[in-house]
Amino acid sequence: LMLGSYNPLNMKLQFQTCAPSSDASALREDGHAGCPVGQTKYNKPWLNTMFMFIGEASLLLAYGVSSRHTVRVVQPDMSSERHLPLAVEIGLTAGAAPRPVPLYTFAIPALCDVFGSGLATVGMQYMDSAIWQMLRSSII
Repeated sequence: LMLGSYNPLNMKLQFQTCAPSSDASALREDGHAGCPVGQTKYNKPWLNTMFMFIGEASLLLAYGVSSRHTVRVVQPDMSSERHLPLAVEIGLTAGAAPRPVPLYTFAIPALCDVFGSGLATVGMQYMDSAIWQMLRSSII
């Protein structure tokens, strides 16, 4: 509960934070709404999305390290006649290697996730974080 509410509140605070800018409109006397002269609001939703997915992808390193230390299960020899019915039933044959999974099986849902999260982050700029959380949880 605490970490689930921390992420949208942190994002909303980032979008309300003023940061130094070299934008010509920020250097005028009136500046941007709610920011001192020379500063603009931090409105970079795609950068936030990129950092989020870099953080999630870094967990693959931890997974890779932990999977090297797992115990490997020894597969029984399915070539003997005694195990032949079991091998046929579960789709194994003697010497057959499992088929590799095509990349697009994971790439298409991953791209949809990146795009959907980016759009959700853009929407966070225009609404309260509580409403954003309720709309996001309605998807599930």
